[in-house]
Amino acid sequence: MIGYFRKRKRAAWIMTLLLSVTILFGMSGTTVSAAAGAVADDTTVNHWHDSIAQDDTTKNIGRIWTDKSVSAGNISVDKLNNSGTKTIEKKGDSDFLVSLSALSSAAKIMGQSTVPLDIVMVLDVSGSMDDNDKMSTLKTAVNSFIDESAKANSERSNENLRSRISLVKFSGNKTDKVGDDTYRSGYNTYNYTQVVSEYKAYTNDNKAELKDKVNALRPAGATAADYAMDQAKKQVNQSKSDEAANPDRKNVKRIVIFFTDGEPNHQSGFDEDVANAAIQTAKTIKTDATMYSIGVFKNADASITTGGSGWMGSWTDKEMFNTYMHGMSSNYPDATAYDNLGTRAKNSDGSETAFYKAATQASELNHIFTEIQEEIVATAQSPTEVDSGSDPNQSGYITLVDQLGDYMQVDDMNTLPLHEEGRDQGRNHHEGDLHL
Repeated sequence: MIGYFRKRKRAAWIMTLLLSVTILFGMSGTTVSAAAGAVADDTTVNHWHDSIAQDDTTKNIGRIWTDKSVSAGNISVDKLNNSGTKTIEKKGDSDFLVSLSALSSAAKIMGQSTVPLDIVMVLDVSGSMDDNDKMSTLKTAVNSFIDESAKANSERSNENLRSRISLVKFSGNKTDKVGDDTYRSGYNTYNYTQVVSEYKAYTNDNKAELKDKVNALRPAGATAADYAMDQAKKQVNQSKSDEAANPDRKNVKRIVIFFTDGEPNHQSGFDEDVANAAIQTAKTIKTDATMYSIGVFKNADASITTGGSGWMGSWTDKEMFNTYMHGMSSNYPDATAYDNLGTRAKNSDGSETAFYKAATQASELNHIFTEIQEEIVATAQSPTEVDSGSDPNQSGYITLVDQLGDYMQVDDMNTLPLHEEGRDQGRNHHEGDLHL
C-alpha cells in the first residue's frame, strides 16, 4: 500500500452463461419428451440491479454476486446503466433456459494498493556512483519512495496489508551477513554485495531507521550484478515463505527494483558472463515477482532491444548495455542472455511493457522512482487478474458448477457479457468457468 488517494476508477462486470437444456424422462426403458407447457419459477437474473454493483463505494471490493435462473421461455438481461437489454432465445426443441450469472464489483483506488506489497530495492554502490553526484541523487529518490510508503502504511491499521521494503546493495564479493560491510583488497576498500536490511513495514514512526541505512551507503567497488540477483532471489523466497506462514497476509505482490549506473562486471568493462548470469537468475525471480530495471548512463535508451550494428555485425557497448537492462526487467520474462531476450511482454491492451526505465542523467531518478511507485500500486488491486490458460483454482477465477440430472442434456451454450467484455469459457457438460 503506497501513496495517497488521487482518483478513483470504478468498474463492474457481469457475465451470464445461458444453457439450453432438454429434460428427458425414462419410463420402462423408453425415453419420451417432456410434456408441453413446461413451467418454471420467475427468473432472478436481473436482481443484480439491487446488489453490490450499484453501491458506488469500495467496501464491496472482491465480493461476488451469483444467480441461477430457470426459464420456460426467453431470458432478457438488463445491461449496465439502464442502457437496454440483451436477450437469449430458447430453442424450439428445448424445454428450458438455465442462466448462471456472476457479478463482481471492483474499485481501483489510484495511489493505494488493496493487497500487500513486498519490495526489494537493489542498489548499485560501485565506485562510479561517486561521479556526478549520482549517489546523493539516488539516496534522495529512494528516501522519497520510503516516505510515501511509510505515509500510506501509517494510514492502514491492518499490519498484514502494509507494504514491506528490503534493501540490497551490490558492488564486490557477496556475503550472507546482513548489514553494510566492506572489505579490503590490496590497498583498496570495497563494498560487499549483501542484504542491508531485511523485509520490514515502515511507518512514519520508524521510517528513519531505513533512511539512515540508505544515507550511510558509500560507493566503492565493482558492479557484481550476478551476486546482486542472488541476494534479491533470497529475499523473494523469504517473502514467499512469510506469506505461507501467515494466513492473514495473502496475495502478496512482489516487486524487485534493480538500479545501476554501470556495466556488469567483477572488475571493469562489460563482462558477458556476469551479465548473463544476472539475467538467468533474474529469470527465476520473474516467476514470483515483477522486476523493474533502472539504468542511469549516457547511452541509456530503452528503445534498443537488439544489436549488431557495429563493425562487421558486432554489438556496440550501447546495444549490449541496453539489451542487458531489458533482460534484467520483466519486459522479457524468458530472457537468458543480453543477446537472447526472447519474446517481449505485453500489457492487457496489447502495448509493450515498460519495466526498463532509462535515464541519461541522475536528475531524472526521482521522477522514475515516483513513476514506478505509482505503477506498482495501480497494478496491485483486487480482484486478482488471471490470464487465460492459468490454473482455474487460483485467485481471479469464478467457477459455477451446475450438476445436471440423469435426464437432462445440454443442447446449446451461449455467453452474454453485459460489459461488452468477456469470452466463452464454458465446457459442453455440467461445468462452466466464468473468468472475471
